[in-house]
Amino acid sequence: MKRRSLFLLMAPVLFSSCISQIPGDPELLAFISDNKTTRTEVILKFGQPSAMIETDHILMYRLGGDKKSGYFIREETSSWADTKYSLILVFDADGVLRSHSQVRVQ
Repeated sequence: MKRRSLFLLMAPVLFSSCISQIPGDPELLAFISDNKTTRTEVILKFGQPSAMIETDHILMYRLGGDKKSGYFIREETSSWADTKYSLILVFDADGVLRSHSQVRVQ
């Protein structure tokens, strides 16, 4: 019983050291430019989007972090806990970015 109590007291300390903060990149979104950036460039940099709408004309990515410390892409399968924004990218039929928006997630 004494060992179990000790483990329960120590568990938060032990497991908290296993959790690491994902480092943000202040320049992560710098390459995004309407009428210039291509769908291929986005997918090569960010990987597969968390959602695709209208086939692949609209890509959505989950972002963590903030402008000051930098952003990071959240995995599609990860929880929404550290997701602060949805990055929405709208491409034309040729795969060129027409517009983009960063929407705060509540």
